[in-house]
Amino acid sequence: MDPVQRTIAELDGAEAIFDYLGVGFEPQILEVCRLHVLQRFHQYLENAGCAPQQEEATRTWYAAHLALAYHDFIHSTPSRERVFAVFQRGRETVEVPVSVLRAGRAGGA
Repeated sequence: MDPVQRTIAELDGAEAIFDYLGVGFEPQILEVCRLHVLQRFHQYLENAGCAPQQEEATRTWYAAHLALAYHDFIHSTPSRERVFAVFQRGRETVEVPVSVLRAGRAGGA
């Protein structure tokens, strides 16, 4: 774990991470989307590979990925971005035959 990542892990809350990395944010957006932004940040970091070796470059690298994740939610919503599996499941279509519904209703009546 690099020093910047270690510091981020020790911080308390999304606002503290934004402040540490120097990324601006609107409190109203972060209040609604904090978990989604942090999950997207994590996804971007996973896909980006290794951070730079110099601490200042590393901090800038993390800040750029956090800003990108936050930007995804400025003009969108968590349900549109589908970061978490619960939102992804909403895309599935399940067909239930009417006969099954009638059978369940008859058994319960």
